[in-house]
Amino acid sequence: MSEPHMVVACVYKNGKDLESDIAWESGKIPKDNEAALHWYTVAADGGSEEALRELFDTYYFGTDFVPKNRARAESYLRRATQLEHEWAMLVSARWAEETNQQKARIRKMKTGSL
Repeated sequence: MSEPHMVVACVYKNGKDLESDIAWESGKIPKDNEAALHWYTVAADGGSEEALRELFDTYYFGTDFVPKNRARAESYLRRATQLEHEWAMLVSARWAEETNQQKARIRKMKTGSL
Protein backbone atom coordinates (compact mmCIF):
# COMPACT_ATOMS: atom_id res chain seq x y z
CA MET A 1 0.00 0.00 0.00
CA SER A 2 2.80 2.46 0.75
CA GLU A 3 4.76 1.82 -2.46
CA PRO A 4 2.72 4.23 -4.62
CA HIS A 5 3.20 6.86 -1.92
CA MET A 6 6.96 6.34 -2.10
CA VAL A 7 6.90 6.86 -5.86
CA VAL A 8 5.04 10.14 -5.44
CA ALA A 9 7.38 11.22 -2.63
CA CYS A 10 10.47 10.49 -4.71
CA VAL A 11 9.06 12.36 -7.70
CA TYR A 12 8.47 15.45 -5.57
CA LYS A 13 11.83 15.13 -3.81
CA ASN A 14 13.85 14.90 -7.02
CA GLY A 15 11.61 16.55 -9.58
CA LYS A 16 10.74 14.45 -12.58
CA ASP A 17 10.76 14.91 -16.31
CA LEU A 18 7.65 13.12 -17.46
CA GLU A 19 8.01 13.52 -21.23
CA SER A 20 8.56 9.83 -21.76
CA ASP A 21 6.72 8.50 -18.72
CA ILE A 22 3.28 10.04 -18.37
CA ALA A 23 1.32 12.53 -20.40
CA TRP A 24 1.31 15.65 -18.24
CA GLU A 25 0.24 19.11 -19.19
CA SER A 26 3.62 20.70 -18.55
CA GLY A 27 5.71 17.56 -19.01
CA LYS A 28 7.51 18.16 -15.70
CA ILE A 29 6.87 17.97 -12.00
CA PRO A 30 9.08 20.44 -10.14
CA LYS A 31 10.74 19.63 -6.84
CA ASP A 32 8.40 20.24 -3.93
CA ASN A 33 9.98 19.47 -0.57
CA GLU A 34 6.79 19.93 1.43
CA ALA A 35 4.88 17.54 -0.83
CA ALA A 36 7.74 15.04 -0.68
CA LEU A 37 7.75 15.17 3.13
CA HIS A 38 3.98 14.68 3.18
CA TRP A 39 4.12 11.60 0.94
CA TYR A 40 7.08 10.10 2.80
CA THR A 41 5.02 10.47 5.98
CA VAL A 42 2.03 8.75 4.37
CA ALA A 43 4.29 5.92 3.18
CA ALA A 44 5.92 5.64 6.63
CA ASP A 45 2.48 5.43 8.24
CA GLY A 46 1.91 2.45 5.95
CA GLY A 47 5.11 0.82 7.23
CA SER A 48 7.43 1.58 4.31
CA GLU A 49 10.99 0.83 5.38
CA GLU A 50 12.40 3.24 2.80
CA ALA A 51 10.11 6.06 3.95
CA LEU A 52 10.94 5.48 7.62
CA ARG A 53 14.65 5.64 6.78
CA GLU A 54 14.20 8.76 4.67
CA LEU A 55 12.30 10.53 7.45
CA PHE A 56 14.78 9.39 10.10
CA ASP A 57 17.67 10.76 8.03
CA THR A 58 15.80 13.96 7.23
CA TYR A 59 15.09 14.79 10.86
CA TYR A 60 18.35 13.44 12.31
CA PHE A 61 20.65 15.30 9.92
CA GLY A 62 18.34 18.14 8.91
CA THR A 63 18.08 19.61 5.43
CA ASP A 64 17.84 23.02 3.83
CA PHE A 65 14.09 22.99 4.51
CA VAL A 66 13.78 20.76 7.61
CA PRO A 67 15.75 21.60 10.76
CA LYS A 68 17.35 18.84 12.80
CA ASN A 69 14.87 17.31 15.21
CA ARG A 70 16.29 14.39 17.18
CA ALA A 71 12.97 13.63 18.90
CA ARG A 72 11.19 13.19 15.55
CA ALA A 73 14.10 11.19 14.17
CA GLU A 74 13.90 8.89 17.19
CA SER A 75 10.16 8.41 16.70
CA TYR A 76 10.76 7.14 13.16
CA LEU A 77 13.64 5.00 14.40
CA ARG A 78 11.40 3.45 17.10
CA ARG A 79 8.69 2.68 14.53
CA ALA A 80 11.23 1.08 12.19
CA THR A 81 12.69 -0.92 15.08
CA GLN A 82 9.21 -2.15 16.05
CA LEU A 83 8.80 -3.34 12.46
CA GLU A 84 12.18 -5.09 12.82
CA HIS A 85 13.90 -3.22 10.00
CA GLU A 86 17.56 -4.21 10.23
CA TRP A 87 19.04 -0.73 9.75
CA ALA A 88 16.90 0.61 12.61
CA MET A 89 17.89 -2.18 14.98
CA LEU A 90 21.57 -1.54 14.19
CA VAL A 91 21.26 2.21 14.76
CA SER A 92 19.35 1.63 18.01
CA ALA A 93 22.00 -0.81 19.24
CA ARG A 94 24.81 1.62 18.38
CA TRP A 95 23.04 4.46 20.20
CA ALA A 96 22.52 2.26 23.26
CA GLU A 97 26.19 1.31 23.27
CA GLU A 98 27.28 4.94 22.96
CA THR A 99 24.93 5.91 25.80
CA ASN A 100 26.37 3.19 28.03
CA GLN A 101 29.92 4.32 27.25
CA GLN A 102 29.03 7.92 28.10
CA LYS A 103 27.49 6.82 31.40
CA ALA A 104 30.61 4.83 32.23
CA ARG A 105 32.84 7.87 31.52
CA ILE A 106 30.65 10.06 33.75
CA ARG A 107 30.83 7.50 36.58
CA LYS A 108 34.63 7.38 36.26
CA MET A 109 34.85 11.20 36.38
CA LYS A 110 32.62 11.33 39.47
CA THR A 111 34.70 8.69 41.27
CA GLY A 112 37.99 10.18 40.10
CA SER A 113 39.16 6.94 38.52
CA LEU A 114 40.19 8.32 35.14
